[in-house]
Amino acid sequence: MSKESGLKDETIGLIGGTGHLGKGLALRWAKRHKVIIGSRDEEKAKRIAQEVVEKAASERLSINAIEGKTNDKVVEFSDVVVLLSLIHISEPTRLGMIS
Repeated sequence: MSKESGLKDETIGLIGGTGHLGKGLALRWAKRHKVIIGSRDEEKAKRIAQEVVEKAASERLSINAIEGKTNDKVVEFSDVVVLLSLIHISEPTRLGMIS
């Protein structure tokens, strides 16, 4: 990554990104980055991603790609991962996927 591009070409992944906070961050960050919204439920993630894309279109915002995937795929395909959901200590499998 060059100094000129900064994170422009980076993909930001939002684990547990289907709530209000995730939608808002996705909309804001998609102005400069590719964004993947994550959820345990891939269909929900895709639906929320589509809602954010539609909101951007209705507000005539120019954005990069926003897509929805399962949380494990967010980790696999993102350069930067933001954890928005709470993970309980009793859930080592979910915690292990991001370590």
